[in-house]
Amino acid sequence: MRLQGRRRATLLVILAAVAALSVANASVFAYRTLYGNVKIADITQGQDQTSITQYGLACVGFYTSDSIKDRGVLPTAGTNYNAAPIGTTSTGGWYGVKVVPGDVACSWTNTSTNNTNTLYKTATVYINVTNGDWYFKDILGFGYPNITSSPSPAYVIVRVEGALSNTNITKALLKIYDASSGNLIGQIDLKNNGDYINFTLTPGQGVQIDLDLSATGAVSSDSFTVRFYISPSSEQPR
Repeated sequence: MRLQGRRRATLLVILAAVAALSVANASVFAYRTLYGNVKIADITQGQDQTSITQYGLACVGFYTSDSIKDRGVLPTAGTNYNAAPIGTTSTGGWYGVKVVPGDVACSWTNTSTNNTNTLYKTATVYINVTNGDWYFKDILGFGYPNITSSPSPAYVIVRVEGALSNTNITKALLKIYDASSGNLIGQIDLKNNGDYINFTLTPGQGVQIDLDLSATGAVSSDSFTVRFYISPSSEQPR
């Protein structure tokens, strides 16, 4: 009986010590430190053809036939970004497609021609059509201006990250064509989230973007989001 009592006492002491140690460990931290330094250059204004060359892939972006004035910079694309409407309403509305460029990615002035050339980070496509089948050619360009020679090539991944969901839209394809040769590079299904294609661009190359759309019945409103990822490597984005 006395031996059993000693065993119990020893067990209680050990448990108490472990409990005390656990509480003490909860207030101890080891840490490591990451430092960062950020420097940002504004390439949306105030640049010329000499200073802009250092920025490489930062100048890859959307463009239209009006935003690239010096024709040797990129092949012609986006010729129908602001095409005449296919119809108008009595209240001043329109039917057709138009593209509105958004935030500037890169802009510079050619001091020889005094032309300003601009590529954009974003663009919005406005589509207003009736049911039926529609094909819109060369509504927007996307390219790598030849103001720089490095890095080359640029790897581009075009991916649907917000798909159309209305069942009355029976087909919605974004088609990518080489702006110089006119050859089809690939297409993505705007109704299929995650659908993607990839291709490369070297300085001076661009693509033309077409839209192939079919619908039945009526669609009050729907939208899509497509991202164009640009990288000096072929690694996939998350």
